[in-house]
Amino acid sequence: MTYRYKHEETEETIDIELSMNDAIPSKIEEDGKTYYRVWMSTVHVPFQWGQESNLNFNKSPSGRKHFF
Repeated sequence: MTYRYKHEETEETIDIELSMNDAIPSKIEEDGKTYYRVWMSTVHVPFQWGQESNLNFNKSPSGRKHFF
């Protein structure tokens, strides 16, 4: 999985690839800078799931036209 870390002062971000079995550190040191983990999540629902379960993918509860 890809984990994103951000430097608080410069707003610079870096992405780190780690196994889901690895311990995920809340901060890392790189090039003399301390980066803190950015917490985010993304859910991907395959389109065919909507066809199989009759979900309406044309409009989301928020009023947007499509799910991304």
